[in-house]
Amino acid sequence: MQVVAINWQVYLLTGSPLAIGLLGLVRVVPVIVFSLWGGVVADRRDRRNVLLVSRSAMTLAAVALSGLTFFHAETKGWLYLLTAVSAAAVAAATPVIRNYRASSNRPTE
Repeated sequence: MQVVAINWQVYLLTGSPLAIGLLGLVRVVPVIVFSLWGGVVADRRDRRNVLLVSRSAMTLAAVALSGLTFFHAETKGWLYLLTAVSAAAVAAATPVIRNYRASSNRPTE
């Protein structure tokens, strides 16, 4: 739902479909970069701490977006930056979540 709201907000600010396409690119690049890094971190660090940090980053990005919107201070640059931060946090957390689910489904002896 946040993605739809950000897309709508960028469109209202710019009126440009190209700006929405660039927003999609800003969302995909961190996923490509941080998914690989997230897999390494998921194997070497405590999963709870990685999830705590990534979920905190997503929460802070959402709070910042809502604050910018509430105070009518949103700009295209801020929306792109906070979207990238949120996408990077999701990408870093996804391997941890998948690893956690796979390890919790092991049969007990």
